[in-house]
Amino acid sequence: MKIGICASLWTYPFNMQSLDILKKIENFGFDAVEFSIEDRSEDNLAAIKESLKKTNLACILGSSFVEGNLLSSDANTIKAGVKYVKESVDVCEYLGSGILAGPVYGSYINTDFLVPAVKNKARQQAVELLKEIGAYALGKNIKIAAEPLNRYETNFLNTANEAVEFVSEINLPNVGLNLDTFHMHMEEKSIKKAILNAGEHLFHLHVPENDRGTPGTGDVDWDGIAESLKNINFSGAIIMESGSPYAGEISKIGAFWRSYDYPPDKMAEEGLKFLRKKFSG
Repeated sequence: MKIGICASLWTYPFNMQSLDILKKIENFGFDAVEFSIEDRSEDNLAAIKESLKKTNLACILGSSFVEGNLLSSDANTIKAGVKYVKESVDVCEYLGSGILAGPVYGSYINTDFLVPAVKNKARQQAVELLKEIGAYALGKNIKIAAEPLNRYETNFLNTANEAVEFVSEINLPNVGLNLDTFHMHMEEKSIKKAILNAGEHLFHLHVPENDRGTPGTGDVDWDGIAESLKNINFSGAIIMESGSPYAGEISKIGAFWRSYDYPPDKMAEEGLKFLRKKFSG
């Protein structure tokens, strides 16, 4: 099981000016790095690819969804969303990443979803679009991991059960789930049971603490998570997605208004130490 970290602890979005972070992450002892890329120019992607080659880090691409939305009722917005996610799959292929993770459906609050018929229509639309996108990704051997988020970020998918039903309807072997301990701590009765229910659909796991701080410093049921991952034979990566108010635009997106337990480098060091102890062996 690979243990990684999001580069957004230090900077966001990731680009050629951020490359020194890759070596830092490897030197800490992580196996993988996850980042989102907004600048998809040839020069930027080539520089990132070359720097990744100089490390032993596995690469996961996060979907930040800066363009379009698969849940929209506007045709142009839907078209832009499909284009964006397919281009993200292409970036995965180019960088050697086997997985695109995050709210690939497009996350936002739509109060019209309080009307069941409206939400069901958007849901079916997202299912059909992700069938198309998933088939495209399957041809490139790329997995897509859709992430349910907490109620303050979306009112589309909030729980693991909702997400399992969603990807089950898509019904492609390469479309599964990205669960996150921060979101689950708000939305699930039991994180352990949520992971067990996700089962084979769980492709990717984010593991911040319940306050998005350093793993091991709060109330997350880490023993229960380790047990459930073992029970479902989880083979994906677990990624420390903790927050920092010093990382640029992500600080606003993730509402990282204050410092956490330690400065970013110390968060990475202490978090990895805890995660190795809890999930290795």
